[in-house]
Amino acid sequence: MHSTRNRLVAALLVASAGVALMASAQSRAPSDLRVCVDPYDMPFSNNQEEGFENKIAHVVARDLNATVINYWWPSRRGVLRRIAASRISPFSSPTLIITLCS
Repeated sequence: MHSTRNRLVAALLVASAGVALMASAQSRAPSDLRVCVDPYDMPFSNNQEEGFENKIAHVVARDLNATVINYWWPSRRGVLRRIAASRISPFSSPTLIITLCS
């Protein structure tokens, strides 16, 4: 239960920081918001974009005038290391990781 609560608090903190940054941001041309999400981690996220992390990503993208591009990485041990060490080019790697498993 504490793990779920911690993840929810972390997601809300990230979302509130994003909202604060977006409130002071200038309007900009459309771009891509590359989000790293877990395809099998309901209620947080899933590949049908029904989780609240998916919804947060779409809210952030809308405020940034961007399009969401999902990178599906299961949140398991070593996920951040695998993302950082992946062979994805720096121009197509994820821009946002909403939560990580603890």
